[in-house]
Parts: sequence; C-alpha cells; structure tokens
Amino acid sequence: MESLYSYSQPMNCTDTTRLCTSFLAFKMEPNQTLSVIQSMFDVLPGDVTTEGNGNGYVFIRKNCSCLTTPKNYVSNTTFTVKSNGGYVYDLVMDAYEGLAILDNTTRESRVGAVISLRLFCGCSSGLWNYLMSYVMRDGDSVQSLASRFGISMDSFEQVNGIQNPDNVTFQYGNKICEDVELNKAQWSSLFEPYLFFESYKNYLQVDIIAEDADDLRAWRGWVESRLRQLTLMIERDTFGKLQCHPYPQDM
Repeated sequence: MESLYSYSQPMNCTDTTRLCTSFLAFKMEPNQTLSVIQSMFDVLPGDVTTEGNGNGYVFIRKNCSCLTTPKNYVSNTTFTVKSNGGYVYDLVMDAYEGLAILDNTTRESRVGAVISLRLFCGCSSGLWNYLMSYVMRDGDSVQSLASRFGISMDSFEQVNGIQNPDNVTFQYGNKICEDVELNKAQWSSLFEPYLFFESYKNYLQVDIIAEDADDLRAWRGWVESRLRQLTLMIERDTFGKLQCHPYPQDM
C-alpha cells in the first residue's frame, strides 16, 4: 500500500535570531538501529531517548531555528540514499514518516546521493518548555495523546490550534476528504482557514474579560473547554437540528 502524508505548513515565526531545543517523535522500523536513527537525524547518541512502553517510538532532540525566508521554524538534516529506483521525494517521505519537508520533485534516487532536507519543529511561545513534532496515526485522539504525553487536553488543543473538535468540524473535514477522493479538491484544502462568518447567520457573542495577560493564560483553556461542552450539549439536546461552532478570539 502506498503511504500518504498530509500535513500543514511549518509553524510561522517572527524572530529570525530565535534558536531553541525541540523534539521529534519517530516510530522505528523493526530493522532500524539507534545508529541509523542518529545518522538520519544528524544527532548524537545522547540526543535520542527510547520510549519505554513498547510502542517503538524514539524521541529525538534537535535544535530548531527560524528561517529568514520564509519565516518558518525548521530543523536541518541530510539523508543518504541507499538504493536505486523511484523518486527521492517518495523515499524521504517514507523514511521520515511525514516529519520531513521536501519539495515534491521527480528527481530519481541514486545510491550514495546525499539529500539536504528540513524537519518540522517549533519553539514555544512561553507557555510550554518544549514543543514536539508528532505524526498522528490511526487510533490517535486528542484524549489519548494528551494522556500519553502528560499534558491537559486544553493545552494540547491550544498549541495545535484545535479550537472546536465538534460535529461541525468533523463533518466539514469529512466533506473535503470525500471531494479529494473524487479529485474535486486538493489535500491542502484541509488546512485552509475556515470561513466562519460566511457560514453562519446567527451569532451569540460572549465577552470574557481577564485582568491581565497572566490571568488570560491561566483561564483561557478552561473557558474554551466549557464553550465546547456547551456546544456538544446543544447539539445533543436538539438532536443535531441546532448546530454551533465556537469561535474564541482574543481582543
């Protein structure tokens, strides 16, 4: 079966002098060794930690920086081609399981060729010590990943820009996936901004005022989680006839 990777653009940044420590979660293949992983990600043995629960993941520590053009967070590495045949892009996407950033070209693979590529990473805005790049797999959910990595669901949703995991969102995403299968849309459509104010006619505005920025950070996740609970209850009690879409914004 052909592997398919769909992802958004790298995280935006503003400070091109910014350099931070980030982590990448990589699922090892049965025949891979830690020395192979170190070579793939251009790291030392001390930069690789094995997850101790039998899931087969390793966590790789990498420096993450802000590019000048475009202003995105990335980390650099190189990959050495081990066999002939096929295209470099497909080879890299499979090898790095969606963690790599590489232009989709028709360059053919040649044994010994060294490919320069970039990896997804991110620097924290101050609310978290480190950020980690993780490619979601079948069976993953916000709840399971938050529990696995020891963070709250609100923090997980906030750092990943997930504001409204409700029925409306999933229905909209499902429609795009169906259009992609029919060649009526591109995978990139999944990551385009949702045209909120063009999709709804009735609005209820709730203003919540924080005393200061620290107070906002402390309570924002709690408030947004209660909005989502309200949305789910409205949809449940009206048997789906009335659907809501929270749109929390800072003022």
